Amino acid sequence: LVNSVLEREYLWNDYLYNISKPILSKKIANSWSEYIAQDIYNVLLLDKPFTEHNHNPLPLMDKWLDLDLFQNANQEGDNNNYSLNSCLDDIIEEKIYSYY
Repeated sequence: LVNSVLEREYLWNDYLYNISKPILSKKIANSWSEYIAQDIYNVLLLDKPFTEHNHNPLPLMDKWLDLDLFQNANQEGDNNNYSLNSCLDDIIEEKIYSYY
């Protein structure tokens, strides 16, 4: 399953970067896909079909993937990154709950 997802990423990169772009190329995009996938291979104890990457080939993607790295001023939308008191304790203590 993991290998097929990685193969799909390669196919998408082939389609997307059939002409090399100035900042991003198919080789860099494939390296980034492998960099992201290597954590999954390590957790599942699978053999990687690529060499391990020691650094992120696209560090600019970190800001896009981790929404908590920056705080924005919302104009019309709700911000879910810094939700406080989002859990409510609304369980009635006198009620007996059946879990089976």
